[in-house]
Amino acid sequence: MASVSVWTRLKPALPPLQGLLRTYSVSSSNEGNHYDLVVVGGGIVGLATAREVATRYPNMKIAVAEKENDVALHQSGHNSGVLHTGIYYTSGSLKARLCVRGIKMAYEYCDKKRIPYRKCGKLIVAVENEEVPRLQSLYDRGRENGVADLRLLDSTQLRDIEPHCRGKVAIHSPSTGIVDWGRVTRAYGEDFKEMGGHVYTNFKCPYHQKLPQTTHKLKESQNF
Repeated sequence: MASVSVWTRLKPALPPLQGLLRTYSVSSSNEGNHYDLVVVGGGIVGLATAREVATRYPNMKIAVAEKENDVALHQSGHNSGVLHTGIYYTSGSLKARLCVRGIKMAYEYCDKKRIPYRKCGKLIVAVENEEVPRLQSLYDRGRENGVADLRLLDSTQLRDIEPHCRGKVAIHSPSTGIVDWGRVTRAYGEDFKEMGGHVYTNFKCPYHQKLPQTTHKLKESQNF
């Protein structure tokens, strides 16, 4: 059985993680590896976080602990695969800002790593007259969010793009795309390992126990 022991460091930590930095000891039998940071969960959020911290702080020793036998086996690898442009989120919100910035970064990353994607575009259609004001509001919101390539189409323009679609008006978002986010997640993991990070699979962390001197122990029941 392996265990992870954690205790709080008192010296200054990462600016975004101030006060949260931990030192971890991952051990099997009598041997152990010590880490400045352990990320629990090998999905896209966990691996993107580990990769970014490793990029900013190359001297930190970092690990990712994933309970399954591979990364991206749940939501990160089983989703609609959409690259969203940021139309729907409330104007000025953090989600809107991150989405508009993030889709550009995602396309650039996929190009760099030669991960295939399709910039297929998206149509949002008002089928009935009473839906037109809501669609107009959605279009205005997208423009306010900085989704610069949005177009508002009439019924003729809509049929030019999709002949089998009928509607009063439509929003066309040409930058919306699709990608295999599981593949992106695995690429993040490879980047992380190339920077010296460690990924432990079959490593469950079902609970933690607070011990004296601000030590926390995370236990798992599988080998790694």
